[in-house]
Amino acid sequence: MDVDIVGRKGEVPDEVRARAKAKVEKIGRLAPVLERAEVRLAEDRDAPVAARKVCEVTMTGHGHTLRARAVAHELAEAVDKVVDKLEHQVERLKGKLLARSHPRRGLDTRTPPPGAPGELEGLEVLTGEPEANEAQPGPGASA
Repeated sequence: MDVDIVGRKGEVPDEVRARAKAKVEKIGRLAPVLERAEVRLAEDRDAPVAARKVCEVTMTGHGHTLRARAVAHELAEAVDKVVDKLEHQVERLKGKLLARSHPRRGLDTRTPPPGAPGELEGLEVLTGEPEANEAQPGPGASA
């Protein structure tokens, strides 16, 4: 997976950059259809102090786009929050892709519907008279 990390309105520490790259690459291994990720790390100076650091991630590939945004007091915390959001989105995407590629199990189109001709062949027809239905009494039956 190709991961681009962009810092806006400030410098991004190397340890945060490495952490973001490792976590986003891990998500890329969960969904191989996603080929590219862009991580934007910024500081919003107009926001309250508790939510100044912003992490935005956009992942694309094969016609699918996943986006997540998280704010926190520290950049590393914002990265962790955005990764949690992306993991949930990747699970939903994988579920959709698997449901589309695998047919449902209870619906087999090769078997004829109930009551179709040929389904009841080989079965013995019983009449309403018990004496006519019994060819021989079974073991333990009193005659």
